[in-house]
Amino acid sequence: KQDLTGVELEGKVLGVVGLGNIGSAVSHRAEFLGMKVLGHDPQLSTDELWRWGAEPVDLSDLYAQADFVSFHVPLTSETRGMLDGQALRCMKPGVRLVCTARGDIIDEQALLEALESGHVAGAALDVFSQEPPGSSPLVTHPNVIATPHIGAQTVEAQARAAEDIAMEVLVACGALTTVTPCAFAATRSILSTPTPARPTTFRQCPVSNTCAVTFVRPRTTRASYSEITVSKRSAEIPEWSSTWAAVLKI
Repeated sequence: KQDLTGVELEGKVLGVVGLGNIGSAVSHRAEFLGMKVLGHDPQLSTDELWRWGAEPVDLSDLYAQADFVSFHVPLTSETRGMLDGQALRCMKPGVRLVCTARGDIIDEQALLEALESGHVAGAALDVFSQEPPGSSPLVTHPNVIATPHIGAQTVEAQARAAEDIAMEVLVACGALTTVTPCAFAATRSILSTPTPARPTTFRQCPVSNTCAVTFVRPRTTRASYSEITVSKRSAEIPEWSSTWAAVLKI
């Protein structure tokens, strides 16, 4: 029991590095857990950071103050290896790290050494420089929680992904010029299903000269598909079929 003693989030300082869609959502939720949130994102203004409930700070100040640091940055030449030994030494003793961004932003050897020394109390990772990582010393460390990178593997997230694909298909074929809320709502209604929908086939009707995409709903026993029929005539766009085929390979 003593080995399983943890710490509370309330009253702690969370540093969020990168406040895009995910980082800003983390910042917003952390407020409701009673955490003070520090934010660093060179792409955003201070007003935008405040809007998400994060106090704008330099990266060095974030490292020095945060009890928890969560990384949500893309892999670029600037972010590759940003979590290295120097960065770790700038952090508070006993800091806990979360990285669900990209594995190559971490110097895994430096992180392992910081865990072994106790400077880093724990790390939660779902990305690694080599994936799958196998039973590496970092993955098997007792103070590391390692999971697959599957945050989007939910029924709801996959349904939203299918809706996004449907909208992109309609825009690509010219049926829609922009993805408007009304168009999105209509497509959502067409694809409404308790299981994820995914585009699988392309058909061209020889009579009406129109095209349709079939969205198959897996694991259903009755009506196994919904269709969006694009009424735009294929003759208006050269090589319509190959265009659709390319879209559906995404």
